[in-house]
Amino acid sequence: YRRDGKTNPVLTLNRSGLMLLTGQYSPVVSMLTSLHCDTPREEAVRLSNLAFAYDGLQQTERGITLIDSVIQIAEDSRKPDSAAESENLLTTALNNRGFMLWKAGRRDEARAALRKAVDALPTDRADHWRAQSNLAVAESSTQMIDECLAWFKTTYGTSHPDYALCLRKKAEILLRQQQPATALPLLKDYFNLRREYIM
Repeated sequence: YRRDGKTNPVLTLNRSGLMLLTGQYSPVVSMLTSLHCDTPREEAVRLSNLAFAYDGLQQTERGITLIDSVIQIAEDSRKPDSAAESENLLTTALNNRGFMLWKAGRRDEARAALRKAVDALPTDRADHWRAQSNLAVAESSTQMIDECLAWFKTTYGTSHPDYALCLRKKAEILLRQQQPATALPLLKDYFNLRREYIM
C-alpha cells in the first residue's frame, strides 16, 4: 500500500506475476480486476497478467481479448520519446497473443502473430528467444528450440526459468514427433528446475 492508504499498482502487479508462477489464477483475477493503474504501461501489465490468469482458468478466449487490448494500448502509446518501450510492449503482446491463439487451436493466426514478434525483436533480447520458442512449438521445429536453449544457457545459465521452459517446449515438440523416450528426460529436468525456482 501507499502511505495514503491506496494500493500501489506496481507492487500489486509484481505480486500478481509471482502468483501466476505458482498457479494462483483465481486470486490474481480478484486482485487485478478492479486495480487502478496510473500509466498505460501499468495498465498493459495488468491486462497481460489478467489474461494469463484467465488462460490458466481455461478461459483462453477471454485472455486473447485482453491481450488485444494490450496491443491497442501499445499502438496508442507510440510516441517518439517512448518508441522503444511501446515497441517492446507491442512485440511482447504479439508473442503472448500467439501463445494463447495456439492454445485455443487457432494455429494459422498463432503462427502469424509469433512470426511477427520474432521478426520485430533483435536477437540480443530475451523476448526474441521467448517468441521464437513459442514459434518453435507452433512449427514443431527442434532446430529453433535448440537455438533458444543455447541462447538462454549461454546468457542466463541452466537454472533460469526461461531455459527450463524451453526444455518443456522441446519435450512437447518431441512428443508430437512420437519421441517419448527422448522427451521424458527433458520433462524431468523441467519439473526439477521449476521446483527449485519456486522453492
